[in-house]
Amino acid sequence: MSRGAALAFLKGCREGMHLFGQNIALIINTILLTAVYVLGVGMTSLIAKMASRHFLAYLKVMALTAPIAVLGIAVRRLLK
Repeated sequence: MSRGAALAFLKGCREGMHLFGQNIALIINTILLTAVYVLGVGMTSLIAKMASRHFLAYLKVMALTAPIAVLGIAVRRLLK
């Protein structure tokens, strides 16, 4: 095996390890972000159900029937 072939092999190994690391990071980040999203949305949904609030349905009705200024006030009241 010549020196050039050995260097090319090592360069290929280095690039392969780099791509492998990127793929593993992508998979782990996807799993973690999905878990955080599900927990966040789930907890918000449970709290909203316990408080008997329906955020999206209320905002949809307001968006269809109210002017923008009134909608902004309603959103601020919901967020308090």
